[in-house]
Amino acid sequence: MFFSQPVYASRESLEILKNPPKIPEYRQIVWGQPKPVHAKPLKNRMEFEDVTVEVIETPGHSFDHVSFLIDEKLFSGELVIAKRQMVCMREEDYIATINSLKKVLKFRFDKAYGGTLILKREKVEEYLNYLLELKKKAEELYSEGKP
Repeated sequence: MFFSQPVYASRESLEILKNPPKIPEYRQIVWGQPKPVHAKPLKNRMEFEDVTVEVIETPGHSFDHVSFLIDEKLFSGELVIAKRQMVCMREEDYIATINSLKKVLKFRFDKAYGGTLILKREKVEEYLNYLLELKKKAEELYSEGKP
């Protein structure tokens, strides 16, 4: 595939993009089989004409997840999927998500633009508190001998 502009990705994603795994047939029907892409690694801060992008590593939903801060707007991808967690995929790491939320909340932003919703900063803080409370409840149940 030919791109007129360079493709950038997190360092953790570079090898996957270069050698994409074979995906299940049911997914290929919708998205097709990914073709190899030679991407350049993202830097912590990138300049594109008059736009400055802060790249923030935010693992959790996936090990290679990143968010972007542009003009006090956080483009958070799948860092916050819903206001309340309903499904947890096997690959997700909620301790990493909690740490990533703490990390992004150190930055100034008014809104977070995610893959499925737009949230004010306060709602991102609420989601972090929700996950912390959920973690606490899980630890209490585990300490009582429950699996």
